[in-house]
Amino acid sequence: GVVKEALEIGADPNALDEIGIRATTYAAAAHGPTAEPCSLLLAAGGEPAALECAASVVAMFSQDDSVAVAAIAAVQGVEGGAAVHEAAVQAALADQRTRLHIRIVNDLGGDKPA
Repeated sequence: GVVKEALEIGADPNALDEIGIRATTYAAAAHGPTAEPCSLLLAAGGEPAALECAASVVAMFSQDDSVAVAAIAAVQGVEGGAAVHEAAVQAALADQRTRLHIRIVNDLGGDKPA
């Protein structure tokens, strides 16, 4: 599969994407923490804590604000998981601040920020 191929050519199993999420977290969210992609990433040195609350980490970026806010709170409340997902939590909080700012500006009838 694609995970095995990526690891064979030197992909870093702990690399963060632009919003601070690791491949191991995406794999766990999509396939479950015991699925083969997760096992491959862990065997290649992936961070085991990245499996913690994987679905919530991905949900922090939901377009539904109530889902995103609940997911942020869930990730922040997980001992050990919160530290490994800190970059993603900070990106999600920044996203929420931007969305709130846009709603406030729109409610006041102004322009969106540049």
